[in-house]
Amino acid sequence: MKNVISFGLVTLLATGASLMLPSMALAQPLPEPSTTIALPQKSITIQITNQAGSAVEYQVITDTDVRSLPDGTEVTLSGLSAPITLIFQYDSLSVDGSGPASLLTAELTQNPQTGVLEVVFTPATDSSVSSSSLEIDNQGNVFIF
Repeated sequence: MKNVISFGLVTLLATGASLMLPSMALAQPLPEPSTTIALPQKSITIQITNQAGSAVEYQVITDTDVRSLPDGTEVTLSGLSAPITLIFQYDSLSVDGSGPASLLTAELTQNPQTGVLEVVFTPATDSSVSSSSLEIDNQGNVFIF
């Protein structure tokens, strides 16, 4: 037995088997935030310190271009508005393994006197703790991915 099923311009011919439409994937819940910061006047200042052993590229999506931060240096980004997405990676990766490691981690602290979010890049030796982005939502929740 054949069934004809019509959806406007699309017509399907089903043969005895039930019609299966693809199910919608459910969005996965966000993990617990790594920390939560205060958002005075919704303006955020982030101080990035590179202790990764090699230059790191970073970008605050929609706020900065891709920039390079040499090892042992720091930069302060101020006047940022939530939500914020900061992405980062080593400036150059070695294909043969002779250059810097490819894994980074971001350690977070918030200075209680200034409210500045301090982010320190360090090398990671385990992929389960490596990260490549940091997100701050409108409530000040900080997530590391």
